[in-house]
Amino acid sequence: MSAATAMPGDLARWVTRTVGPVSEVRSASRERAGSRVWEVIVRTDVRYFVKVAPEPAFYTRETFAYRHVVPVLGGGRAAALVDSSPRRPAMVLTAVDGVPLDRRSLSHGVRREAHRQAGTLLRGAFFGGYGRRLSEAEQHALVCFAAADAAGCLARGARNGGRPVTERGRRTVDRLMKGAYA
Repeated sequence: MSAATAMPGDLARWVTRTVGPVSEVRSASRERAGSRVWEVIVRTDVRYFVKVAPEPAFYTRETFAYRHVVPVLGGGRAAALVDSSPRRPAMVLTAVDGVPLDRRSLSHGVRREAHRQAGTLLRGAFFGGYGRRLSEAEQHALVCFAAADAAGCLARGARNGGRPVTERGRRTVDRLMKGAYA
């Protein structure tokens, strides 16, 4: 394992306890600040991804999505959460075939539609279990969460030179201004 792919010792031990003896580790981090992702292969040639969230809020949001949204998609259509550790804050995910949306060459319109569908799915998964319309307080919370997410994206994008993150923040602000969350 080279320094570029080296996984911290306590994280590697946790991964081994979770999925069994690891035979290979490769960096799968993206070209952005704070990205810490590894692809691990266990002795049975099964692949997993280990992801350490850069901030507790990201960990909370992602583990929520893996627990409550991904099951709605059906088996094999998205990575599944194998285990998570809030102390690290890390996740072990199954590997699925395909290319992540942000690594595909798609038109702006197709990419926007994919994000719109994901937002609709997340909103339905998050609030669908209630079996009722959102209360005024829940609706207000949804708008607040969207605004907080937009502010975070704009700040992170500006700080790290992350154009896609900044654009996501701007799109969320545009949707807020149009009343999409009302």
